[in-house]
Amino acid sequence: PYSNLTGHIRDDIKSEGLHSKPVYGSFILWPKTYETVDQDVECNSKDGVRVIVTVEFQYVPREKSIYSLTKLYEDEDGYKEVLIAHSRSAIRNGCAEFETLEFQTKRAQVQQAIYDRLTGRLEVMLTDVIDVQLKNIDRPDEYEDEVFEKERARNDIDQAENERDQALTRAQTDLLT
Repeated sequence: PYSNLTGHIRDDIKSEGLHSKPVYGSFILWPKTYETVDQDVECNSKDGVRVIVTVEFQYVPREKSIYSLTKLYEDEDGYKEVLIAHSRSAIRNGCAEFETLEFQTKRAQVQQAIYDRLTGRLEVMLTDVIDVQLKNIDRPDEYEDEVFEKERARNDIDQAENERDQALTRAQTDLLT
């Protein structure tokens, strides 16, 4: 409980139930179960391509640290503001470990790297990360166009090789008959 009159906060944490509070006092509420944050983060891949990832993660502040967190951040809103800044930085650092193509081919490893970075960053904030979901990866249109053109060129080469093989087979068959 917090005393608005004296400006003092007591370090006893109350759980659900009926509790008395000091006159002119209030309770500072913190989540008891996990909370979810959903963020669109623009980051650079290892090969320098700007990628936008949508990441959702669940976290919970440690119950034994609520008093310390309240002293540091005043309330959940101040805490969440800092948490979002730390998490954006962790997500960017996780993305920087992978090349653009690996976001598709190694999606699970990208998600694990983001989880590891988030866990390390939020450890300082006395917070446990429960889970991370990499929901979407948006690569620049120019990159997508280049990938499409590369695939088209590869398909054209394969088709030309197949046509050449068919023509050779046809020519050898004509020679034999």
